[in-house]
Amino acid sequence: MGQIIVTDVTHFKDDHLCVAGLTMSGKRCVRPLKSRSLNANHPYLTHAECRALGIRPGAVVEGDFVAAPDAHPPHIEDCVYQSIRCLAPFDQASLSAALAASSVDSVSGGFQATINEKYIPISSATPVRSIITLRPQPNTVELTVGYGKLKVHFVDFGGTRYNWIPVTDVGLSDYILSAPQPSVVARQFTNLLAKQVDIFLRVGIGRPYATPDGRHGYWLQVNSILTFPHVLDEFRRY
Repeated sequence: MGQIIVTDVTHFKDDHLCVAGLTMSGKRCVRPLKSRSLNANHPYLTHAECRALGIRPGAVVEGDFVAAPDAHPPHIEDCVYQSIRCLAPFDQASLSAALAASSVDSVSGGFQATINEKYIPISSATPVRSIITLRPQPNTVELTVGYGKLKVHFVDFGGTRYNWIPVTDVGLSDYILSAPQPSVVARQFTNLLAKQVDIFLRVGIGRPYATPDGRHGYWLQVNSILTFPHVLDEFRRY
């Protein structure tokens, strides 16, 4: 059995959520998927299953995680399991330590790939992983709402600015977008971020996607925004 601390709970199709976490050392990222032997209709957990299991960022989860047979770069994090359970509902110290141990200073360095504004072109080198932990430059993280969706701007320590990156963090996006004035709440959250000592962005990429204008590649998204010492845990009680 292995243990991970949950870092990402993101929107997926229908009522399913994509969960990811780091080993307690922060050296490996795991994306749990139900084993086919469970005869599950879908490899991802549903919203109700996450709630019942107590799965949310900061929770310590144990499972018999084994690398998925079809896991290959960049989605090397895929692991199948037959059993999974929550050992602790929230462990702030372990979450902070795992994020710090896994953190990188630049998006391109983390993925070891060339970034073209919002995506990694399919024609370039294949990214070595699909999720990274980024330490952005302080006071550069800004949340905004555009076309009914939560987006984020930030600058990494490589000096590259990223604009209008989608935020797929379930707790945070649902909290802000369900408010009567989402743009106001996004600004309030941005002001709160500026007061934190540490900010970590869990930056992910999806499966390759081609837009109508011919751009084809792995598109960036921010799976989770985690802050310390104020962890903003109240936004992630699903």
